[in-house]
Amino acid sequence: MIQVTQATEPLDRVLRASSLAIVGVDREELVTQWSGAAEVLFGWSADEVIGRPVSRLWPAHREDADLADYERIVGDDITEFRAWQYHRDGSPFLAEVYVTPIVEGGEWQGTIALVRDAGTEHDLVRRVGNAERRFESAFAATSLPLAICALDSTVLEANDAYRALASQADPEPRGRILDLIEPEHRPPIAAALSSLATRPGRIEALEAPVTGLGGATLRLSVTSIDDGPDAPPLALVQVTDVTDPVPASAEPAVQVAVDPLTGAHNRAQLQPILDALGSGSDLSVLFVDLDRFTEVNRSRGHAAGDLLIETIGARIDAAVRDTDTIVRYTGDQFLVLCPGLADPDAATRLGDRLRASIAAPVEIDGGHVEATASIGIATTRIGDSSNLESVISQAEHAMRRAKAAGRNTTIV
Repeated sequence: MIQVTQATEPLDRVLRASSLAIVGVDREELVTQWSGAAEVLFGWSADEVIGRPVSRLWPAHREDADLADYERIVGDDITEFRAWQYHRDGSPFLAEVYVTPIVEGGEWQGTIALVRDAGTEHDLVRRVGNAERRFESAFAATSLPLAICALDSTVLEANDAYRALASQADPEPRGRILDLIEPEHRPPIAAALSSLATRPGRIEALEAPVTGLGGATLRLSVTSIDDGPDAPPLALVQVTDVTDPVPASAEPAVQVAVDPLTGAHNRAQLQPILDALGSGSDLSVLFVDLDRFTEVNRSRGHAAGDLLIETIGARIDAAVRDTDTIVRYTGDQFLVLCPGLADPDAATRLGDRLRASIAAPVEIDGGHVEATASIGIATTRIGDSSNLESVISQAEHAMRRAKAAGRNTTIV
């Protein structure tokens, strides 16, 4: 707490010069101090504010007002919080507020609040988060086999296409990209990856035979990743099978219609699935997105993330109806196609059942991971491909609203 008996001249100079908006409030909840930065931030001059109720700044009568925020401003506790506040013209801004009580003679006399506009930071975090989500979605959904690896070729992240390709060489998971290559052909690739530590850039068309597949050839395109000055260098590797195609009569090594991790259909099968259901039928689409899945991948590793996805896929399969179809849409997103289901309430009950099943703890590496899901629902009458794209987009939009509502909820 601040112990003061009067506003001294040095304190007045601080109030005038500070880049933070400084607001003083007395025990009668009237404004007593108002810095130049406060004038700029709120739009009110000192003459218009000093001596008037602080509720003018934190209007408790607004429908969206949080009374707890107002009580913090006029309270007798040291506290800090963020809240939406308003400029003089009524436009909102995200305020970061630090409140310190003023005590004189052992008695509370009021508070000093330091306020800054955190909106720029908030917008930057939001835009960075959106960019990360777009990259993760594109990384997971593309049909190109992609992996992010350390410069010793240890795989840190990989999409489904990469794992499907790697499984052709060996059904057991491989920890390094070099493990896919015949030993005598590894040195040039290892040297190329190592060179990125001092010469960042892109390396094209490194080709080498695959171990264990007799005659199969991979082409690697390598690009360095700058993850910040304090982060170790990484590489983004696109791995392509450039082996001459086998005759049509040969049995394929990978069934492309099925996600290799969960056994669900992959997104390339959406239109064939829809065609098989028949035009004119009712259809509900549940868009299931795991909450904070990236945190599991980053904190526990890629193998733990795979185990979580595999477990969640099995739980979804056990919770849906026999007539429903599950599609692995991206890395941590599933679609559940429910033919003949047009009742939003029934679809919501199904979504809630899925969330309850997903939320049971998953045992990973001797510990427990708790996963939740946000689910968006849209209904349609089965038609052409544009109709399918539209209903998936509507379901995804509903899922985004479920995320914004606090996650772990179902929204139609």
